[in-house]
Amino acid sequence: MEFRIIGDRTSPVAILLHDAGLNHHQYAATAKMLARRYCVVLPDLTGHGDARGPFVSIEEEADALMQFIRREFKGKVELIGGSGLGGMVALETASRMPFSNLNLFLDGVSFQEPARPLIPSAFLKFRYRALDRNPRIREQVGQIPPFRELEPVFRAMSAW
Repeated sequence: MEFRIIGDRTSPVAILLHDAGLNHHQYAATAKMLARRYCVVLPDLTGHGDARGPFVSIEEEADALMQFIRREFKGKVELIGGSGLGGMVALETASRMPFSNLNLFLDGVSFQEPARPLIPSAFLKFRYRALDRNPRIREQVGQIPPFRELEPVFRAMSAW
């Protein structure tokens, strides 16, 4: 995981986590607005953007985020938000934190754990092609990671 910090570190902390296949640019415009009041953290999840290494699991991403929060902000965060994969990491991270003064913003996140289905590779490739063809996403993110790097991400999201 790689982290960008925007704004005054003494302000309340807001963390915004991008969706699968995207990167920190997903929330760049929002971060500029929030930086007037918050210290905004924009991570690149592992296997995305500038974060090297293979994506392993939502739980490992939450572990890395918790370590960062403890190290950089003494465990204090006012807002954690995200969409899709980022929202799942946000929810997993929040479940490990005290709930006083913690706000969540979740978009496209399931709140119940399904039976862990086996997702056919053909379906995962279909989801990837839809992501890869979206010109707005390509403009915002640049190069979409190759399918072999995102397949574990899609599998984790489908089974979580």
